[in-house]
Order: sequence, then C-alpha cells, then structure tokens
Amino acid sequence: SGWGSGSVSRWACGASYVFIFLLFWHEEVFRNVIHVTTVGVTAEWFFSLGGPGTPELYKQKNASPTVAAFKRASTWSLGSICFGSLFVAILKMIRFLLRQMRERNAALACIIDCILACLEDLIRYFNDYAFVQVGVYGKPYITAAKDTWALLMSGELWTSIMNDCLVDSVFTIFMLMGAGVTVLFVWATGLAKHCSGGDCESQAVGLIVAALVGLLIMALFMRLLYSSVMTTFICYADLASQGYAWQACDIGGESATMAQCLDEKYAEKGGDPVVGQPVA
Repeated sequence: SGWGSGSVSRWACGASYVFIFLLFWHEEVFRNVIHVTTVGVTAEWFFSLGGPGTPELYKQKNASPTVAAFKRASTWSLGSICFGSLFVAILKMIRFLLRQMRERNAALACIIDCILACLEDLIRYFNDYAFVQVGVYGKPYITAAKDTWALLMSGELWTSIMNDCLVDSVFTIFMLMGAGVTVLFVWATGLAKHCSGGDCESQAVGLIVAALVGLLIMALFMRLLYSSVMTTFICYADLASQGYAWQACDIGGESATMAQCLDEKYAEKGGDPVVGQPVA
C-alpha cells in the first residue's frame, strides 16, 4: 500500500529532476572536454620547439597531438572537468526549479533567475580559464582555479579579458557572415527561387533553417578558435609571471619560436644565446 499512485508519482517526479540535473551536468562536461582538448592541442603547438618555461608534458613530441589531448581530457583530467562543471550544472538546475515556481511569485523568481544567470555566466567564464590550466599543465581543478585567480589578481589576465571583448566581436561577425553565406548558397542552388503565385512561405522557412544551420556550424568552429586564443594568452601570461619576457617576433621575415626570439634578444645585447633562463 506504501507504493500507491501518489508515491509512484513522487518517485517519478524526483527521478525526472535527477535526470534533468544529470543532463545539465553531462552537457557542461561534454562542452568542457572539447574545450580542454582544444587547449591541449594549442599548447602542443605553442611549446612545439621547446624553450624557456616549456612544461615537461610538451618536451617530447606527440605523433598525434589531437588524440593525445583528447586522451588526457577524457581520462586524467576528466575528474577535474566533472568537478568544475558541477558548479554550473547546480546553478542551471536551480534556475530550472525557479522557472517552475514563477506561477507563484513571478516577479521575485524572475529577479533571482536573472542574478543566477549572471553568476552562471561568470562561473563558466572563470572555468574556461581554469580549464586552460587543466588542459595545458594537467593540474587538478582546485589548483587550476587558485592559479587562475592568482593570475587574475596579479593583473596578467586582464589583458586576456580585454582581448576576449575584441575577439568576441570578430567571432560574432564571422558567425553572421557564415549564416549569410549559407543563405546565399541555398538561394543559389535554387531552393528559394521558385515562388509560385507569390507564395514563398516554404522557401522562406528553408532560408531560415539554412541561416540557423550556418550559424550553428560557425558557432562550433568559433568556439574552437576561442579556446585556442584563450590558451595562447594564458601561456603568455604564465610565462610573463615566471619572468620570461619574450613575445612573438619575426626573424628574417619568418615567424619565430619562443626559443628563437629569446636567442635574438640575447644576441642584440651582445651576449651568448642562453635559452631557458628568465630575461632580466
């Protein structure tokens, strides 16, 4: 008798909430696994030819950097990714529950939901930088978060944040351009050319779907580029905080590596190239 219809419905309701929470959590984990994988590939390129400050992880070349980065993200760093993603999933679940309560007190629930949405965006943004530390150096999430916060407080990270504001604008333009190109392609292939009797409703729907597909594809591609840009700036900031005052430069009209740039700096000062020591 304890398993009546009321008990079953309560268990079903509770199970549905657990399923929704796990869905939010898995979504964040999947997103961050891709982010950490991209971070690992970018770090492999950044430290490709060695130099001062190169982590031990990148002193030996990998035959397949993408596979190696994905393996680290899905095994060694998976616990850190799950733990960091948990905070965002909890906030998303709280916001979901608040939406269910809007019928009782819509104004208060809307205000709290807005505050939590801002907090969720801030935590996700901080996690993006923390997961760069996880992907580049293989740090646990707590250590990565502490180092990211220390980097932020030292002022090195503010340049990256200002850069993000500029990069986001550029990426948004490219996303809109991708959607526009997709629409033009669909139109040029003849899907939207034949409007009989002025009734172009189905063709218009096709163009809208094409724009959304193009926007989605470009958003996924720009997300990978965004992770790469973020990784590059974090590596610069980490090296600067360690006392390595090198920056990208051109030698003989060709792009130089970190080690080559430092050798050039020492040569300009009349000294012997000493790669691996901080610049005074």
